[in-house]
Amino acid sequence: MSEEKKGFFSRLVEGLTKTRNNIASVFDDIFSGFSSIDDDFYEELEEVLVMADIGIHTTEMIIEDLKVKVKENHLKEPSECREYLIRSIKEQ
Repeated sequence: MSEEKKGFFSRLVEGLTKTRNNIASVFDDIFSGFSSIDDDFYEELEEVLVMADIGIHTTEMIIEDLKVKVKENHLKEPSECREYLIRSIKEQ
């Protein structure tokens, strides 16, 4: 047996790392794939947050907070939202 069996926690960490990387990739696609901040942009973000198992209530709070920050800071480009989204997620 040349390959050692992975323990439960090693497999768990590996799986979570893969999931985190996939979600990060999807966020990158959203921020680079949209040309404006509109309802479609918010819907896509909402879908990804729910798929990331953040929960519906928390996702709604994050999206509403992001909308407020976008309006307050007069953001026009989706890429400008990245840091505000990260902060909002951390606050929740």
